[in-house]
Amino acid sequence: MKIFAIINGSSQDRISQRNNVAAYFNSNEINLDDVEVLELSGEPSQYSADAALELLVEECQGADLIVFPGNDSGSELAVRLAARTGGSSLTAVLETTLDNMTLTATKKVYAGNLLADYSMEKKPWCISVDRSLEMEENLENAKMRVL
Repeated sequence: MKIFAIINGSSQDRISQRNNVAAYFNSNEINLDDVEVLELSGEPSQYSADAALELLVEECQGADLIVFPGNDSGSELAVRLAARTGGSSLTAVLETTLDNMTLTATKKVYAGNLLADYSMEKKPWCISVDRSLEMEENLENAKMRVL
């Protein structure tokens, strides 16, 4: 499975983003050796979601799963990238399972009082991670490219 993690390197909270995404991979038992991290670089004042999307459409070709941090920017990019590539998107995901080429994602609903499962069939699966997932773990074992 081809997996990408996207980090907004031009943001001041990039360490928190890395911890958030790493916590998702750890809790879902995804080996970081199978993940390629793409860090969007540039000056914060020059960041543009449209420019980031153009770059991600090109860089993430053939991806099965694209994971974004659980912040506003990550959720926006996950939904917009799925729309541009014809894939599926879901925000604030806690965990995922893969079964027969369908990704089932679990997230909180009803103000966090219930958990719901959503099935995603169209690839790439673009998800943002629930903000509550945090750990002091980094993505050192993952392949990293700065764009």
